[in-house]
Amino acid sequence: MFENKDVDANTARVALESSDWARSFRTDAPVSYQEGIEFAMEVDLRVFLKHTEENGEPQWAICVEERPEFWMEALETRAEAVALCKAMGWKLVRP
Repeated sequence: MFENKDVDANTARVALESSDWARSFRTDAPVSYQEGIEFAMEVDLRVFLKHTEENGEPQWAICVEERPEFWMEALETRAEAVALCKAMGWKLVRP
C-alpha cells in the first residue's frame, strides 16, 4: 500500500517531468537528465548563478551548490536565470 508521501512524491515527479524546464533539459542534456530530475526533486535545492562563456557565448549558468560543476540550466540573461529559479522553487544562494 502506498504511503501518502509516496503518492505526493510520484505526483510531484510527474508534474516536474512535464514542466517546460524538464522537457528542455531532456533534449539539451539527455545524459544528465535523470540526475537533473533528482536534483530538481530536492525540497530545498540550493543553486547559485555563474556568468560564463564556457560554451562560446555569454550566459548565466544555474549551478547546484553541492555540485557546482552541474548546471541545471544556462540562459542568456541573469533575469531569465533568476526567474527560472523562482518558478522552479530553487533557492538562490551566493557561491
